[in-house]
Amino acid sequence: MGWASGSSVMNEIIEVVHKEIPDDEQNNFGLRKRLYKGIIKALQSHDWDTEDESLGVDPAFDQALEEIHPDWFEKEENF
Repeated sequence: MGWASGSSVMNEIIEVVHKEIPDDEQNNFGLRKRLYKGIIKALQSHDWDTEDESLGVDPAFDQALEEIHPDWFEKEENF
């Protein structure tokens, strides 16, 4: 059984983190990504299973999730 409300919690966290750690300062993207990784793992340990609902809010979150679960983001091969 999953925890769907985790997405609303994560989206609120993303909003605050992105506001407080904006892109205009050096290395902030990487800092946000590291923070998101820890938060993602914590929420997943409590059965959060709707992570895709938080995609597209902050590219740093998207990259963090992709680094944790690269198999969810398999690239299509062009032939």
